[in-house]
Amino acid sequence: MNEVFLIQQTQAGDEHAFEQLYHLYIGQAVRVAYLITRSQQAAEDAAQEAFIQVLRRIHTLRDPQSFRPWFYSILHNAARRTGRKGRGWSFFPFDLLNRGEPDSQAAAVEEIIEGRLEVEALRALIGQLPEIHREVIVLRYYAGLTEPEMAQALDLPPGTVKSRLHGARQRLLTQLKNQDSADGRVHSVLR
Repeated sequence: MNEVFLIQQTQAGDEHAFEQLYHLYIGQAVRVAYLITRSQQAAEDAAQEAFIQVLRRIHTLRDPQSFRPWFYSILHNAARRTGRKGRGWSFFPFDLLNRGEPDSQAAAVEEIIEGRLEVEALRALIGQLPEIHREVIVLRYYAGLTEPEMAQALDLPPGTVKSRLHGARQRLLTQLKNQDSADGRVHSVLR
């Protein structure tokens, strides 16, 4: 079904449409919240809170086309609230880059291992970023939001988002250059 149609139907009170919208977004919502909160429980709580807010406030959304940044704004705020409750650092269980599993027939075992190590190194570096940099990296590279959508989701001027994204990329690239195990493929992800 068309996402805009689901949003319009949800606005009209169709619970089945909301359920479909929920299933469309829940997986990515939990992963994005996890990358912001760094806690599985906080991420699940934030995603559930975000969907409750969506259900309560969907009637205020004027343009169904802008649902995605609107939703990520709600999710971002929920993740920040739940993340402040003192959750500690934990391992990232999700694939930040949303890479599929390489075809074992087409890729050598070494390439698979290198790819996983590369992603884990990048995840660890992202986890070390200050929150203002971590959130723009997550929204851009994981959630796939454009800079204007990120500005809307974060309620920031576009120039601020662009500046934070540039700063986050620079920090990550500097950290990557300092690591002996990082190679050029990780660097190309941030371009």
